[in-house]
Amino acid sequence: MKRIIALFLLCLAGQPMVIQPSLASKSKAPSKSNAKSNSNAARGKQLYLSNGCMDCHSIDGRGCTEGVSLSSVGLRRDAEFLKEQLLDPEKHVEKNRKAFNSEPNMMTNPNLTPKEVDLIVDYLQTLKKPIPKKGLKSKDYNTL
Repeated sequence: MKRIIALFLLCLAGQPMVIQPSLASKSKAPSKSNAKSNSNAARGKQLYLSNGCMDCHSIDGRGCTEGVSLSSVGLRRDAEFLKEQLLDPEKHVEKNRKAFNSEPNMMTNPNLTPKEVDLIVDYLQTLKKPIPKKGLKSKDYNTL
């Protein structure tokens, strides 16, 4: 650890930095499960885009603002909730009336395979933008 700090300080001072193989081999490589999770989220994002989800939903202001914003859905909803919503929106809203403020279901069934649902859920779970304190639009954060 001391060696890493020394190398960092040398780098800040403008000194050339050489990492010896013994030091480089101690650095952590991404785990296989983390790499797989990132890959699944990337595939889920592509499915989100190709299935027209942005026709009703927005992420960070991109997409339709008439539907629920998904910018922080990863903070608000767990994977199981999202999975149920994507598999059968009508049934899920009926079952979870309180979570949807007793509003009717507006989402059409996307007719996705279970694998596609899992991939999209992996992507949605990465969306963890903090919810703003001011200028909050209730429709953006109180449902889904």
